[in-house]
Amino acid sequence: MDRPRTSGSPSTVKPFRILVADLPTILREIVTRIAALRHIQVSSVHPRRSRLRRQLRREPADVVVLGLAETEVPEVCSQILDEFPGTTVVGLVADGRWTSFYVDDLGPDELLDTAHGVSRASHGGRRHPPTAREGER
Repeated sequence: MDRPRTSGSPSTVKPFRILVADLPTILREIVTRIAALRHIQVSSVHPRRSRLRRQLRREPADVVVLGLAETEVPEVCSQILDEFPGTTVVGLVADGRWTSFYVDDLGPDELLDTAHGVSRASHGGRRHPPTAREGER
């Protein structure tokens, strides 16, 4: 993943920051461990979302990883996108198998790039879902 560079030295890379909120303990640990392996800075971890926006004002994040109920689209997602433009919200259902992305102001190119990236990620990096033969291997 290319990260934006700061205005300083060409080798200076802007840290990519995530804020984790309202996830079950095991899922929170998985997210923070994966972030550490990928050199992503976890700016803060909150067990509840009640103070989420206040924390974002103190420490902006590029992505908010938020625990969701299976059919929930929480109001806080809209509030975050309205108040913190450029922030992406990733919602994870408690079992970690379902994910929702909330992104502000995507143009057509960004929409297709995002959809392509999510599709590849959900199929293990392959361009398409496995065929019956691939699944048998």
